[in-house]
Amino acid sequence: MKFVEDDLPFGKSLTDREGWDRTLAIWKRMLRVEPDGFFKATIAGKDAGIAAVIRYDEVVWINSVIVSVQDRNKGVGGALMKECLSRAMDAGAESVRLDSVAGFEPFYAKFGFEKEYPSLRFSRTGEIYPGGADEMTEGDLAEVVSFDRALTGMNRGKVIESILKDDPKLAFIVRDSEGVRGYLLGAACESRIDLGPCVCRPKDDGCARLLLKSVMGVYPRMKYRICVSGKNTGAAGLMRDTGFVESVPATRMSQGRRFVESESCYAMISPAEG
Repeated sequence: MKFVEDDLPFGKSLTDREGWDRTLAIWKRMLRVEPDGFFKATIAGKDAGIAAVIRYDEVVWINSVIVSVQDRNKGVGGALMKECLSRAMDAGAESVRLDSVAGFEPFYAKFGFEKEYPSLRFSRTGEIYPGGADEMTEGDLAEVVSFDRALTGMNRGKVIESILKDDPKLAFIVRDSEGVRGYLLGAACESRIDLGPCVCRPKDDGCARLLLKSVMGVYPRMKYRICVSGKNTGAAGLMRDTGFVESVPATRMSQGRRFVESESCYAMISPAEG
């Protein structure tokens, strides 16, 4: 059945149990961005699990697939996946993608998903750096969305606008004489800052470094977390050089047309918010 605003406490209770650090504000934003993309499973009238999809043109991402501990191994996860895939097909998806927590890849393989590459996780504590990128404002939005679409092949305007609106202090942009050189958004969680989207011109590590250093100075005592494609060795190397420490990765999986994530994406395209 459809997941609605009244279900937000249940959804948050599941992500809290998994340690995802997702605030109620993030939950509300996700539901606002894709109101018809959230689903809930019940058993005998009792809430049992959740799952969601988000669409960017012909690419659909499945995310937030969680089943209550007491309701696992009862077919709940499978039912939620079928609902997500049905929604993806109705939306005309050519490529359906997701991140699998390590060890759950065989579950998704049952639904036709194949492994692609590691979804790397990096984190570190912030630090104040001299100089930096410019703060991004709503006046930059149209140009940033156009820039993002040109480099990623997707229209992520609804997510970029929503994250900017919720966390404007964590949004930065770099320009030169040719226009936008790169941008980065951050989202405040319960006990950390999640970074992304972050898109720069191809192989412009200097721009990405400047954006990272700028955002980490906003809350220098907070923990910052970013996800990077395992195929983007340049971005992964930059994270290590900037003091980020790698943790256990997830696995990017997909079915349908292969979607090649651009090396311009210094923060991996997220299955949830961009």
